[in-house]
Amino acid sequence: MVDLNVIVDVLQRREQFLLPSAKLCDVICAKRCEGIIASHAVTTLFYIIRRSAGKAEADKALDWLFATFDVVAADKTTFLTAKTMKFNDFEDAVVAASALKEKCDFIATRNIGDFRNSPLKAVTPEELLSIIGQ
Repeated sequence: MVDLNVIVDVLQRREQFLLPSAKLCDVICAKRCEGIIASHAVTTLFYIIRRSAGKAEADKALDWLFATFDVVAADKTTFLTAKTMKFNDFEDAVVAASALKEKCDFIATRNIGDFRNSPLKAVTPEELLSIIGQ
């Protein structure tokens, strides 16, 4: 499961985080690792990119996103699972519940502390690249 902050790092070219996030996305693009995102990240990403770069860029971002990542739908059960998790941020709990639903091995995020109560191990993009030998 790839957290939205990793994808935004790449699409907004956030200098201090760009290299490891971009390398992880490249590995996923090359199908050397499966990448999944939670469905609610799609609308959030579109909003962020449209606001900063316009609708045409947001549309291109979604095209890339759908070509690169699988999207896991969050249903009522996912949200109920997330609600029972001891997270400060419900959105992060939904990411964790979605990852659990899809039987992911890890959650790739820059915000490890946000996932300290996650049933799945959260790792940085650098850590995940090391784990998968990239």
